[in-house]
Amino acid sequence: MQKDERLIEALNAVLIKIDTIKDKKDKTKAEIAVKKAIIEYCHENEDSPTETLDFLNLVLSMMNRETVTKGCVTHHLKNIKNSSDLTT
Repeated sequence: MQKDERLIEALNAVLIKIDTIKDKKDKTKAEIAVKKAIIEYCHENEDSPTETLDFLNLVLSMMNRETVTKGCVTHHLKNIKNSSDLTT
């Protein structure tokens, strides 16, 4: 099994757990954390923003979640860059 397939399976398990969360705010926070984790994973693999968007939306659509725009990816990538600038 390829690395991306394993990631998708792991995220599916996480999203199934998220579905059991009763509080809407907590559920939203958890879903955002999953999206950020996918974006960070792609960033670490040096994927382009477009590749990241495609992969993120593939995972989200496979999990019956709403897809996102490139602006979402760009926003999170900017936050990753800003946080790494603080540590250097």
